[in-house]
Amino acid sequence: MSPIRIPVKPGLRFEDLCEVRIIPKTGCYVIEVVYEIPQTSEFFCSLNPELNAAIDIGLDNLATIVFNDLAIQPIIVNGKPLKSANQFYNKQIARNRGFRSLGKGKSRRIASLVRNRNQFVDSYLHQSTKMIVDEFVSLGVTHVSIGKNEQWKTRLNLGKRTNQNFTQIPHAKFIEMLTYKLERVGITVKVTEESYTSKASFIDWDIIPTYQPNNKVKHVFSGRRVKRAWYISKTGLKIHADVNGALNIGRKSNPEGFDSFKSILRDKGCQVVHPRRITPLFKRVHAESRVA
Repeated sequence: MSPIRIPVKPGLRFEDLCEVRIIPKTGCYVIEVVYEIPQTSEFFCSLNPELNAAIDIGLDNLATIVFNDLAIQPIIVNGKPLKSANQFYNKQIARNRGFRSLGKGKSRRIASLVRNRNQFVDSYLHQSTKMIVDEFVSLGVTHVSIGKNEQWKTRLNLGKRTNQNFTQIPHAKFIEMLTYKLERVGITVKVTEESYTSKASFIDWDIIPTYQPNNKVKHVFSGRRVKRAWYISKTGLKIHADVNGALNIGRKSNPEGFDSFKSILRDKGCQVVHPRRITPLFKRVHAESRVA
């Protein structure tokens, strides 16, 4: 009924199409194409029932991914582009609000800035989760543990600047996207609390307690975190702090899958390899400069 042609996903069948929504936005219209994805069994056959993964969510490192196989290199998804986009967005919003009386009222320019920022964040999260899912499918991961504490942003007290950077990144949306994409290919996902996982020492196999608000007991751990990216064990061995946290999340959420590390650490010591950093939107992969 119209000469306008809308590009859709290649191979989309007409019988899978559910609806097309036209949503008016500031300065544009958004067209959403809703369709069903048929279930396929090709992914389920290629999974390795013994391979598990754990993910630690962060700021500069949006997601740190480790595996219960020392032969597989840990992966870090770069979060700095999101942090940079939010900082520029805050600067532009403050600048444009200064032009208005008392900083109030509607502005098409501000609405455009909000829309552009949200579109960039959504695109970055979709590309990040797609890269993670493709990596897991190629390796054959069966079970994934993701750390997330309740009210971890409303009760945050890391300073004004860090609070602003951390709260503006939609980690819950990232976890939701990743969860439904992983479950679609047959990978089991478990979102669990991650209290004390960044403080406990994976190398020393510390006991990881669960945070209780009314418990006044002060827990003591073997190692300590220094600066931002380093964790030093009891014996003085350095490990990437986010890798240490992700491994502890795997231990706490999926002890059966990560229990094999205990004998390896006791007999041979730590063998954590260098994490590999990936950046969506930029087709390049480089090694993490901070080695374990």
